[in-house]
Amino acid sequence: MALQKTITDERGITATYFRVIAIIEQYMTDVPTITVQLMGYADATYRDREKLEGQNLANSFREVYLTEKDEMGYTRTDIYNRLATEIPEFAGAKEI
Repeated sequence: MALQKTITDERGITATYFRVIAIIEQYMTDVPTITVQLMGYADATYRDREKLEGQNLANSFREVYLTEKDEMGYTRTDIYNRLATEIPEFAGAKEI
């Protein structure tokens, strides 16, 4: 499971395949938030190679924040759907 969207970061590095590597719930603020950490790859072939070779081939790291909403769910599928609808840089991303 991943999101497909072409994103170029501030360093000029482009990734097209993003997978969630961590979901962290934070309760230290007035509005509980969820930190979502993602690794980005040039394309899906790099992720496939990473699985086979056991070597990190990601070229991008993203950390985004979602407001905690119990009714939206917290499964990985729920989080991917929320990223594509609530985070502007992932708007229109395709779930793959």
